[in-house]
Amino acid sequence: IADDDSAILALLSYTFESDGFKVSLVKNGQEALDLASKQAFDVMLLDMMMPELSGLAVTEALRQSANYTPIIILTAREDDDLKITGINSGVDDYLDKTTPQREIVARANALIRRNQIYQKSGQMAESLNHYSFDGLEIDLKTKSASLSDSKVDLSKREFNLLVFLIQNRDQIVSREA
Repeated sequence: IADDDSAILALLSYTFESDGFKVSLVKNGQEALDLASKQAFDVMLLDMMMPELSGLAVTEALRQSANYTPIIILTAREDDDLKITGINSGVDDYLDKTTPQREIVARANALIRRNQIYQKSGQMAESLNHYSFDGLEIDLKTKSASLSDSKVDLSKREFNLLVFLIQNRDQIVSREA
């Protein structure tokens, strides 16, 4: 959580810690950027207007360095253009500082869940290109198979059948399938 207002830091810290979060606190944008470059976070809450770097500047710097940690900007300003600029720059949510604390926590949890799903689906997509089972390795990209590190020569039809059977390994398949 990054905010130059110590009262807001204390309130947000208490609220998030009460909900089971481990919280790191900083008082300006540069400290937030430095900490985010050294440590991974599930979510970041950034004040829009902070000394040294604004929440928006921190977000832009993180996104440019391929850091896609979910970010919630908290602001005291009601400026629709600024919100749109923030969202277009990579901010995931934009909340007024008067937003109830429980809602801020709920939104943070939603962003964390969504981010975990995206990460898991990316890992699944990568793993779907390769199957490994009891010494048998199948690479869908190269359409090759090996058993105990020895290449197995399969016809196209045999390879496709093997992949089909692996993809349906927990089901009974008919000859017609």
